[in-house]
Amino acid sequence: MKTGDRAAVDARTTESSQVFANPDGTFTQEMNAAPVRARKDGGTWAPIDTALVRDTDGFVRAKNTTATLSFSGGGDDALVTLEDKGRELRLGWPTAVPEPQVDGSTATYAGVLPDVDLKLTALDSGYTSVLVVKTAEAAKNPALATIRMSVLGRGLDVAPTADGGFVARDGDG
Repeated sequence: MKTGDRAAVDARTTESSQVFANPDGTFTQEMNAAPVRARKDGGTWAPIDTALVRDTDGFVRAKNTTATLSFSGGGDDALVTLEDKGRELRLGWPTAVPEPQVDGSTATYAGVLPDVDLKLTALDSGYTSVLVVKTAEAAKNPALATIRMSVLGRGLDVAPTADGGFVARDGDG
C-alpha cells in the first residue's frame, strides 16, 4: 500500500466505521451500529472504554468515550459534565453529593436523599442515571416527585421544554 492510500484509509475512520485496504487493491468497510472507538487526547483512535477513573482534580472520568465525560468526585461541583468539540454541558444536583463509590463504569452516590442512592453509568456517548430507592418509606419522599437539576451550557443554547426537560443546541441547531 502506498503512503497516500494509507492516509486515505485513515481519513475514513470514524467512531463507528473503519476502512481497510486489501492486498488485491480493493477496500473493505466495517460498520458498527454504535461507536466502538473514540479519539484520545493526541488525536489517535482507541477502543471505547467507559471504565471510570479518579482524576487528580477529584473528578471521576470515563477513560475513552466519544464525548469527554466526568462525574463529580463529591461536593457541590457539577454532577455531570459532557464536553465535545469545544462545547460543554454541565448538570448539577440540587445539593452537595457524597464522594462516589466507583465500580467499573458506574459511580454510586449514597444517600442523596434519605435511603436513596444515585447511580451514574458512563456510556460510549453519554451516561444514564438511576435513583435506587431502598425502602417503602423513602419512596414516599415528596422530593422524589420532581428533582430540579441545574443546567449550564458553554457554546450551547440551553432552553427548557414543556415537559420540564431541556434542549441544548449548538450554533448549527
